[in-house]
Amino acid sequence: ERFVEIAARLRRDPNFHFAMLGDGLQYAAVKRKIRKLGLDDRIYAPGFADVRPFLRNSGALVVCSDIEGIPLVLMESLSLGVPVVASRVGGIPGVIREGYNGLLCDPGDVEAFASALRRLASDPALRDILRTNARAYAVGRFNFATMKTEYLELFRSLAQGQQDRGAGLPAEAASPRQN
Repeated sequence: ERFVEIAARLRRDPNFHFAMLGDGLQYAAVKRKIRKLGLDDRIYAPGFADVRPFLRNSGALVVCSDIEGIPLVLMESLSLGVPVVASRVGGIPGVIREGYNGLLCDPGDVEAFASALRRLASDPALRDILRTNARAYAVGRFNFATMKTEYLELFRSLAQGQQDRGAGLPAEAASPRQN
């Protein structure tokens, strides 16, 4: 429902239109709130849909969650060169760097989200920088070679940690049981 509140703050600007995708547990309540606030003409909420066509035609992705890991849509957005305006929660600040590939807001701060979207819409230079950097970040981070290297490093460090932990234990405790 916070997304609807953000859209309501921007309703007077005719350049802002929103798409809200997904059909989770709150879908019916969100649709009622959209109608109640008279935002039917500003928020398109089709339910579940392929996000890529919407991202390709958008100026920004808004992720206004209170709790989040690293949402897949965040990575999809960056890969398409779409800047992100997101909550400073969970794994998001590890991916979105303020002023580089997106803008971060405190969770729940509806006015901060609206301000960030206004800033993005009114500053073409910022928008271009964020778009370029979003795509560059995705190409650099979310490609097979990089992911393979990072997984190998992770597995090596886990294996090394396993060896280190087993160093002071009796042999039967340090090695797997064989039946």
